[in-house]
Amino acid sequence: GAGWSGRGVAPPQGRPAVMTQRPAQSVRLGVTVAGRRLVAVGERGIVVYSDDTGRTWRQASVPVSVTLTAVQFPTARQGWAVGHYGVVIHSDDGGETWTLPANGAAVSNTATLFADKPYLTADHRPGVVYVSWTEYGVLNCDLNQAVNSTIKVIRSVDGGATWSAAIPLAPGCVQGSIPAVGADGAVYVAWFDCN
Repeated sequence: GAGWSGRGVAPPQGRPAVMTQRPAQSVRLGVTVAGRRLVAVGERGIVVYSDDTGRTWRQASVPVSVTLTAVQFPTARQGWAVGHYGVVIHSDDGGETWTLPANGAAVSNTATLFADKPYLTADHRPGVVYVSWTEYGVLNCDLNQAVNSTIKVIRSVDGGATWSAAIPLAPGCVQGSIPAVGADGAVYVAWFDCN
């Protein structure tokens, strides 16, 4: 039979976010403060920022079009965002432009493991970033619950260029982790436990 031939479309982790005519109406899933600026992340890799407490928004230049779920700026200039496919992006200009580390995704999905709900936090020390997520080994869709899920966390001390091995924190019916760094540098991770 007749087949379709032509150029393929790059996957969202390798395709820049599309610039939108109305950045203020973009779907936002995470927001933070970068100095006096608001920076928000969301669907299709869109990052927007506001210098007037949210009255107007401008769209940032972003190298990926994956859904971005969380963003944090430990300083007014240095920030990181995390999203689907384990993508972590970095900004060193207060959120106006973003780059993707050369080593690719911080968290990868495989045929038998699915990394979901990635969130991040950045330490007050330069370049120290933590990412946590829920790793699903088996899904029981009939019961609408995760079976054999684990909360995992990784750390980068070089701004996302390299990452530590994943540390499992909690197995069972768990999901939705959110990491935070305390004033003393201790790392805390909260999650939903349905055991």
